[in-house]
Amino acid sequence: MTNKNKIKIALDICMIFLFITFFDKNFVNMKFHMLSGIIFAVFILIHMFINRKWIVSISKKLFDNKIKLRVKISYIVSFLLLISVGLIIVSGFYIILAPVNRKMFWKMVHYTFSYISIALIGIHLGLYWKWVMNMFKKLFKLNSQSKVRSQIAKFITLIILVGGLFMIHNKNYFTMMYSGINYISQNIIVEKENEETSSQEDHNNQSYAVVEKKSLFELVSVYGSIMSVFAIITYQADSLKGKNRVKTNTNKEIA
Repeated sequence: MTNKNKIKIALDICMIFLFITFFDKNFVNMKFHMLSGIIFAVFILIHMFINRKWIVSISKKLFDNKIKLRVKISYIVSFLLLISVGLIIVSGFYIILAPVNRKMFWKMVHYTFSYISIALIGIHLGLYWKWVMNMFKKLFKLNSQSKVRSQIAKFITLIILVGGLFMIHNKNYFTMMYSGINYISQNIIVEKENEETSSQEDHNNQSYAVVEKKSLFELVSVYGSIMSVFAIITYQADSLKGKNRVKTNTNKEIA
């Protein structure tokens, strides 16, 4: 494995774990939350710099029919993730700097795009899971195929998938995301505050409030498993498409 790939793997792992800690602003303290957000932004810039050749190349040929659909999807997901994370960082500053009557709006932007980013990171991870596994095999020199190891991996994947689906239901993941998007769309334009708006803000503030400090294990169990659901579904869909493509090409050769 090249040093570049080792850096990419280490950077991605750090980014995922750091992002998960953001879901509890009191994980260490508020200062850590803000500082780690800046560090995360720096990590993104490093990640983009390392992959700059791919980014420039695909940006120039995005609408070229020769570029595979999978590559285009990967590019679009990465672009949406960049925008989503950018909004999280910007809204984090505006929560502090914005007038009192706009703080709730920026809080909802902050929370909602954090939830959206979970899905995008999961999809991004799923699209590159084969690459990640190949890197780990090279790193730990796991060249031989093992049926037992394969079955264990499938069983663990199933457990993570079930656990992630339970967490999505338990945390009202899609409901929270929809409520956030709905609130943002209705409050982009500044309007005179009224009793109904204040009541809605109080409700949303209670919905997204952090009740108690969580451990890293708890955060990974909840948000890591939710992220894994999107990664597993994406990986399986990508693998199935790949198998169908191979089958189609084989049938053409036989014909």
